[in-house]
Amino acid sequence: MIRVAKRAERDTEPLMERQKKSLSIAKNALELQLLSKARTIFSYLPTQSEVDTHPILWELPGATILVPKMIDDKIVACIKKDLVPGYLGIEEPRECEQIPLDEIDVVLIPGIAFDEKGNRIGRGMGHFDRFLKKVECPIIGLAFEFQIVEKIPTDSYDVPVDMIVTERRIIDCTH
Repeated sequence: MIRVAKRAERDTEPLMERQKKSLSIAKNALELQLLSKARTIFSYLPTQSEVDTHPILWELPGATILVPKMIDDKIVACIKKDLVPGYLGIEEPRECEQIPLDEIDVVLIPGIAFDEKGNRIGRGMGHFDRFLKKVECPIIGLAFEFQIVEKIPTDSYDVPVDMIVTERRIIDCTH
């Protein structure tokens, strides 16, 4: 129910408003030292009505940017270059040049809804949760403020985020 309602709310937010909020989210995210000092960043590339990560990634020219590529129904972290439409029409690298997961300094992840404890609802396929179980670095969820809800139901396979950045605030979920 939360997934359907919040996705509909996100999808009906006017494009100009989403772009404006994405810029505010980028500004807030770039104030985080763990992001601004990161050498290797794994980031989703936005699709449909997700928070746009491009304003963040443009401001980190010295970092190596890794993005998801679906290979055998699993997310693989590949260097961001030569992008083509891939799984579900989401941009991904044509060829996958990988970097070891232990070299990733921070992960930027989307969601449909989050709670302040860092629990998230994604598309429901578990791809990101399976990937996140393999990384040992801070995980930052990017969301519009209206995507924050009181409580997200969780299962044992769900991986919470350490922090959520919205257009209004930065939520530390590790306390």
